Amino acid sequence: MLVVLTYGPSADWFRNVAVGGGRLETAEGSQDIAALRLVDRTVAWPRLSRRVRLALRLFGVRDFAELVLAAPDPPTCDESTTT
Repeated sequence: MLVVLTYGPSADWFRNVAVGGGRLETAEGSQDIAALRLVDRTVAWPRLSRRVRLALRLFGVRDFAELVLAAPDPPTCDESTTT
């Protein structure tokens, strides 16, 4: 998963996840972040649409991170359905 670091790699959330790990919360559930690494434009640009690249260029964004997610948590008894 590619993340645009609009505030750069010195943002508190990025430093916290880089040091202590974290979890990604989505509508489907949550997953541990297994790895986090900085990537440059040569890696990020091909994965972004033309419009997004234009907007990021206008705002001077140069920093990106790639999140590697761990396997999703299995559903709990409350989340699974029985037939």
